[in-house]
Amino acid sequence: MEGEEQISLRADKILNNVKKEVFVFASDHDITNFYHSGLLDKFEKISKENINAQLLTNYSPKSCFFIEKIKLKKAKYSLSNVEDLPTFIIIDDEQLLLLIRRNGKKKVAALWTNYDAFVKALKTLFLEL
Repeated sequence: MEGEEQISLRADKILNNVKKEVFVFASDHDITNFYHSGLLDKFEKISKENINAQLLTNYSPKSCFFIEKIKLKKAKYSLSNVEDLPTFIIIDDEQLLLLIRRNGKKKVAALWTNYDAFVKALKTLFLEL
């Protein structure tokens, strides 16, 4: 899928179906888009339910600002020093939404999959960050 709106709609749809856990790695560029599209509010709401919600982002003033804006109760969040890692969302070990930026971060596309090996590989990466 291509475009911020299509990606936000898919992210919203999969976040509505989370049952036990959600892992989000968001670049400082994408965390801004997530905030303005309401996805961070939805993440905050999910974190207050009986769901393991974890957010990781690279360290930047922008990322720090948005992390402080959302009031995460049960969620764990850390700042990662990993550069140029694509943004991704993993839901319940079953779904993955991977964002891919091109042309200097102006164009964005995303890959949604429920392919087990791909989901597990990125979850393992997330847990190691």
